[in-house]
Amino acid sequence: MGKLRLLLRECRGYVENFIVPAIAVVLPWSLTISFYRYIAMIPWLYRSATNARFAGAKQLNLASDAEEKRWKRKAKMGQMIDLADIFLLLTRGDGFVKKYISDSFSEHLSEQQVIFTPHYGAGVLVYRLLQRKNIAVAMLINHPKGRYRVQDLCARFRLWGLRRAGVLVFDPGDIMAVRKALKAGHSLLIMPDMPVLEGVESYRVATEYGDLNLTSRFFQLAETRKMPVVTVVFDVDVNTGLRYFSGAQQRELSALEYAQTFAEQLVLALKQRPYLWHMLVVGPQVMLKKNRTATD
Repeated sequence: MGKLRLLLRECRGYVENFIVPAIAVVLPWSLTISFYRYIAMIPWLYRSATNARFAGAKQLNLASDAEEKRWKRKAKMGQMIDLADIFLLLTRGDGFVKKYISDSFSEHLSEQQVIFTPHYGAGVLVYRLLQRKNIAVAMLINHPKGRYRVQDLCARFRLWGLRRAGVLVFDPGDIMAVRKALKAGHSLLIMPDMPVLEGVESYRVATEYGDLNLTSRFFQLAETRKMPVVTVVFDVDVNTGLRYFSGAQQRELSALEYAQTFAEQLVLALKQRPYLWHMLVVGPQVMLKKNRTATD
């Protein structure tokens, strides 16, 4: 019985991570959103991740029982749009980007910079914007350890898709790769809102929801190398599928000040659409409930 349950769970995972997102390849985006809206009403699809997000949101006072049904549907929509992005990156061109992305941050981009963004919304299509500006970018992302579970296969497929689209992807711990990328003129795209990990230096920035844990290494790198810094949030309206990429350039701040600015931007996003924050599945490990002064 245990093996059957595992098989059913893996089959559901393939539907959630591959079949449903891939619909975006064959349908116009407006019809894809309508299809996703229907899928969001099916209780057993995306249930595990959505329940985990809602539980994390409740612990951080970002959701209440009164809005549970509507909140979970929006969270499911956000997950499907995010998963569809890698398929869109591989199959859609500049016309799609111009029609469905409202961009107020690319004007701040220079030849080489550090771009900080939270695990929020749906941002894979930002690479289309960067390519249009001839900006080579390296993305730091943890590589999957397993090979055959559906979550591992999904992660590997996303990595393959990013590389296929010309994105340099490497593990955050690969310091030599970071140095080579910087020497070659690549910009860095960093997502610093991570769970507390032993041995990983971090800032804990006080916010109204708790102390936000942010890995500090790349804030420090930006300060030390005096690199331009852009903070951006990849927001998405789950009702329409329209994206809103908003950000600002930060100039000559300290590493801690960069982290504080990043935290302020994330908090504003959480007030608008908290269900889009992917880190809610481990929320209390990223947004610590006990407030403390920001330190390194």
